[in-house]
Amino acid sequence: MAERKWSTLLTELIKFKRLYDTNAPLNIALKSVAPHYTKQQMGLRDLCNAIHESYRANNILQAIHDMYLTLPEPAMRPADAYKALVQGHVERVDIEEAIGRIAATMVAPTPPGIPVIMPGERFIPESRSIIEYLRFTREFDRQFPGFETEIHGLRIEESFSGKRYTIDCVKE
Repeated sequence: MAERKWSTLLTELIKFKRLYDTNAPLNIALKSVAPHYTKQQMGLRDLCNAIHESYRANNILQAIHDMYLTLPEPAMRPADAYKALVQGHVERVDIEEAIGRIAATMVAPTPPGIPVIMPGERFIPESRSIIEYLRFTREFDRQFPGFETEIHGLRIEESFSGKRYTIDCVKE
Protein backbone atom coordinates (compact mmCIF):
# COMPACT_ATOMS: atom_id res chain seq x y z
CA MET A 1 0.00 0.00 0.00
CA ALA A 2 1.34 3.42 -0.87
CA GLU A 3 2.60 5.57 1.99
CA ARG A 4 -0.12 8.16 1.33
CA LYS A 5 -2.85 5.53 1.67
CA TRP A 6 -1.32 4.24 4.91
CA SER A 7 -1.29 7.77 6.26
CA THR A 8 -4.95 8.29 5.39
CA LEU A 9 -5.92 4.97 6.94
CA LEU A 10 -3.96 5.64 10.11
CA THR A 11 -5.47 9.13 10.41
CA GLU A 12 -9.00 7.72 10.15
CA LEU A 13 -8.28 4.96 12.67
CA ILE A 14 -6.94 7.49 15.18
CA LYS A 15 -10.01 9.66 14.60
CA PHE A 16 -12.27 6.64 15.16
CA LYS A 17 -10.38 5.75 18.37
CA ARG A 18 -10.92 9.27 19.73
CA LEU A 19 -14.63 9.08 18.93
CA TYR A 20 -14.80 5.67 20.61
CA ASP A 21 -12.91 6.81 23.72
CA THR A 22 -15.26 9.77 24.20
CA ASN A 23 -18.35 7.67 23.40
CA ALA A 24 -19.23 10.25 20.75
CA PRO A 25 -22.90 10.48 19.77
CA LEU A 26 -23.69 8.40 16.69
CA ASN A 27 -24.91 11.45 14.76
CA ILE A 28 -21.29 12.65 14.91
CA ALA A 29 -19.38 9.34 14.78
CA LEU A 30 -21.49 7.32 12.32
CA LYS A 31 -23.90 9.65 10.56
CA SER A 32 -25.15 7.02 8.11
CA VAL A 33 -26.48 4.68 10.82
CA ALA A 34 -27.41 7.27 13.48
CA PRO A 35 -31.08 7.52 12.39
CA HIS A 36 -31.57 3.83 13.29
CA TYR A 37 -30.49 4.42 16.90
CA THR A 38 -32.25 7.63 17.96
CA LYS A 39 -34.37 5.91 20.64
CA GLN A 40 -31.45 4.10 22.27
CA GLN A 41 -29.38 7.25 22.95
CA MET A 42 -26.24 5.26 22.18
CA GLY A 43 -22.76 6.58 21.75
CA LEU A 44 -20.16 4.94 19.54
CA ARG A 45 -18.58 2.96 22.38
CA ASP A 46 -22.04 1.80 23.53
CA LEU A 47 -22.84 0.54 20.03
CA CYS A 48 -19.46 -1.15 19.59
CA ASN A 49 -19.84 -2.87 22.96
CA ALA A 50 -23.38 -4.02 22.11
CA ILE A 51 -22.20 -5.51 18.81
CA HIS A 52 -19.25 -7.18 20.52
CA GLU A 53 -21.53 -8.60 23.22
CA SER A 54 -23.87 -10.02 20.56
CA TYR A 55 -20.95 -11.78 18.88
CA ARG A 56 -19.65 -13.04 22.23
CA ALA A 57 -23.04 -14.19 23.55
CA ASN A 58 -23.74 -16.10 20.34
CA ASN A 59 -20.20 -17.51 20.17
CA ILE A 60 -20.06 -16.33 16.58
CA LEU A 61 -16.45 -17.34 15.96
CA GLN A 62 -17.31 -20.93 16.85
CA ALA A 63 -20.50 -20.74 14.78
CA ILE A 64 -18.55 -19.64 11.71
CA HIS A 65 -16.01 -22.41 12.31
CA ASP A 66 -18.77 -25.04 12.71
CA MET A 67 -20.42 -24.09 9.40
CA TYR A 68 -17.40 -25.40 7.53
CA LEU A 69 -16.92 -28.65 9.48
CA THR A 70 -19.78 -30.70 8.03
CA LEU A 71 -20.15 -30.75 4.28
CA PRO A 72 -23.65 -30.69 2.79
CA GLU A 73 -24.73 -33.75 0.81
CA PRO A 74 -24.27 -33.63 -2.98
CA ALA A 75 -27.73 -34.29 -4.43
CA MET A 76 -27.37 -33.25 -8.08
CA ARG A 77 -24.79 -31.81 -10.40
CA PRO A 78 -24.29 -28.04 -10.01
CA ALA A 79 -25.10 -27.69 -13.72
CA ASP A 80 -28.50 -29.34 -13.14
CA ALA A 81 -29.21 -27.02 -10.21
CA TYR A 82 -28.30 -24.05 -12.40
CA LYS A 83 -30.56 -25.37 -15.17
CA ALA A 84 -33.43 -25.59 -12.66
CA LEU A 85 -32.72 -22.00 -11.62
CA VAL A 86 -32.68 -20.71 -15.21
CA GLN A 87 -35.88 -22.61 -16.05
CA GLY A 88 -37.66 -21.28 -12.96
CA HIS A 89 -37.92 -24.66 -11.23
CA VAL A 90 -36.92 -23.17 -7.91
CA GLU A 91 -38.76 -21.77 -4.94
CA ARG A 92 -37.82 -19.48 -2.11
CA VAL A 93 -37.65 -21.43 1.11
CA ASP A 94 -37.53 -19.92 4.60
CA ILE A 95 -34.20 -20.65 6.25
CA GLU A 96 -35.96 -22.69 8.96
CA GLU A 97 -37.37 -25.01 6.29
CA ALA A 98 -34.15 -25.54 4.31
CA ILE A 99 -33.12 -28.86 5.91
CA GLY A 100 -33.71 -31.60 3.33
CA ARG A 101 -33.84 -29.14 0.43
CA ILE A 102 -31.40 -28.77 -2.47
CA ALA A 103 -29.77 -25.36 -2.87
CA ALA A 104 -30.20 -23.77 -6.30
CA THR A 105 -27.59 -21.11 -5.59
CA MET A 106 -24.36 -20.81 -3.67
CA VAL A 107 -24.60 -19.48 -0.11
CA ALA A 108 -21.46 -17.64 0.96
CA PRO A 109 -21.19 -15.39 4.03
CA THR A 110 -18.83 -12.45 3.62
CA PRO A 111 -16.48 -12.33 5.30
CA PRO A 112 -14.91 -14.79 4.72
CA GLY A 113 -16.60 -15.27 1.32
CA ILE A 114 -16.16 -19.03 1.33
CA PRO A 115 -19.32 -20.91 0.27
CA VAL A 116 -21.06 -23.00 2.92
CA ILE A 117 -23.25 -24.71 0.33
CA MET A 118 -23.05 -24.96 -3.45
CA PRO A 119 -25.78 -25.38 -6.05
CA GLY A 120 -26.94 -29.00 -6.10
CA GLU A 121 -26.05 -29.69 -2.47
CA ARG A 122 -28.69 -30.68 0.06
CA PHE A 123 -29.03 -29.08 3.47
CA ILE A 124 -28.82 -32.02 5.89
CA PRO A 125 -29.44 -32.19 9.65
CA GLU A 126 -25.70 -32.55 10.26
CA SER A 127 -25.13 -29.17 8.60
CA ARG A 128 -27.65 -27.43 10.84
CA SER A 129 -24.91 -25.01 11.91
CA ILE A 130 -25.42 -23.25 8.55
CA ILE A 131 -29.08 -22.61 9.39
CA GLU A 132 -28.17 -21.54 12.93
CA TYR A 133 -25.72 -19.00 11.54
CA LEU A 134 -28.38 -17.67 9.14
CA ARG A 135 -30.78 -17.31 12.10
CA PHE A 136 -28.11 -15.40 14.02
CA THR A 137 -27.66 -13.16 10.99
CA ARG A 138 -31.39 -12.41 10.89
CA GLU A 139 -31.45 -11.50 14.59
CA PHE A 140 -28.23 -9.46 14.32
CA ASP A 141 -29.58 -7.54 11.32
CA ARG A 142 -32.78 -6.79 13.28
CA GLN A 143 -30.85 -5.64 16.35
CA PHE A 144 -28.20 -3.61 14.51
CA PRO A 145 -29.63 -1.92 11.42
CA GLY A 146 -26.95 -0.39 9.27
CA PHE A 147 -24.58 -3.29 10.01
CA GLU A 148 -26.39 -5.99 8.06
CA THR A 149 -24.42 -9.12 7.25
CA GLU A 150 -23.71 -9.80 3.58
CA ILE A 151 -24.47 -13.35 2.51
CA HIS A 152 -24.40 -14.20 -1.17
CA GLY A 153 -27.37 -16.41 -2.02
CA LEU A 154 -29.52 -15.34 0.94
CA ARG A 155 -32.61 -13.39 -0.02
CA ILE A 156 -34.08 -10.87 2.38
CA GLU A 157 -37.64 -9.85 1.60
CA GLU A 158 -39.92 -7.43 3.38
CA SER A 159 -43.17 -8.96 4.61
CA PHE A 160 -46.02 -7.88 6.88
CA SER A 161 -44.43 -9.71 9.80
CA GLY A 162 -40.94 -8.29 9.21
CA LYS A 163 -38.05 -9.40 7.07
CA ARG A 164 -38.16 -12.90 5.61
CA TYR A 165 -34.84 -14.70 5.05
CA THR A 166 -35.02 -17.24 2.23
CA ILE A 167 -32.81 -19.41 0.04
CA ASP A 168 -33.59 -20.45 -3.54
CA CYS A 169 -34.05 -24.23 -3.56
CA VAL A 170 -34.78 -26.65 -6.38
CA LYS A 171 -38.43 -27.72 -6.59
CA GLU A 172 -38.67 -31.44 -5.91
